[in-house]
Amino acid sequence: PACLAGPETMLLGGRADAGCSFSVIADSDQSAAVTYRCADGRQGRTEVRRDTADIYTVDAQGLEGGRPFAGRSEWRRLKGC
Repeated sequence: PACLAGPETMLLGGRADAGCSFSVIADSDQSAAVTYRCADGRQGRTEVRRDTADIYTVDAQGLEGGRPFAGRSEWRRLKGC
């Protein structure tokens, strides 16, 4: 398993950051939602939910290369990261 260099990777649904700007649209103790626009034209919305102290569910959707994408992934906080 790899450690995240920054939260942007999780907010972009695991995709690489391409000079993206983020806007927080919801934020609570257990969840958050952001929208983003990237320099390469990619845009989307991501919702992050904290399921347990170490497990997060990420729902991401948007447009990349003019085509829609959507996906759900689970992220785990590992000791040592």
